[in-house]
Amino acid sequence: MDARLTTIIVMVAAAVFVFWGMLYPKFTEMQKMRDEIKNQEQEKVKVRSGVEDINEKIAAYEQLSSQDLEFLDKALPKNVDLANLYVHINSMLVSSGLSVRDIGIEEGAPANSGGEGEASESESAVESSSELSYHIVPISISATGSYESFKEFVLKTENTLRIMDVRSSSFVADGGSSVSSFSFEIGAAVYYKP
Repeated sequence: MDARLTTIIVMVAAAVFVFWGMLYPKFTEMQKMRDEIKNQEQEKVKVRSGVEDINEKIAAYEQLSSQDLEFLDKALPKNVDLANLYVHINSMLVSSGLSVRDIGIEEGAPANSGGEGEASESESAVESSSELSYHIVPISISATGSYESFKEFVLKTENTLRIMDVRSSSFVADGGSSVSSFSFEIGAAVYYKP
């Protein structure tokens, strides 16, 4: 009986050795593969969701009328269109009651945007946002007039069809005879899609 017991103990020990030595590494490898399959399934769900989102946007775009597409092209044109931009800004300034001293529309090679589409002084004149696929053109405006005229210009900028932001403004009292006359320096930006 002692020999039988010893044989049984040796057999159990051999079975444990075989399991831990040979089968356990395969078992852990199989667990890793299950985790990898689970991660791939999650990625597949994300991709399917992204495809569905893109398909919805394509369907919404296809439902736009030609008038809506024309409106979008005017709001976010395919190029800078410097001549019309200059005329448009000048028209807004004059109709607001401001006297134009200078309008500077900067132009240059596209560069990457520094964050949320905000331009900085050191960046190139024309910026682009690779994530949002639009370009930004900085504009500097010098004008004189009343503060009410300036407020009118800002209101017109907000309501103009072409997308335009006033990014900075500063003013000083004009040294002329009128107390309500100011010199304005306005930093603005317009956008276009290449």
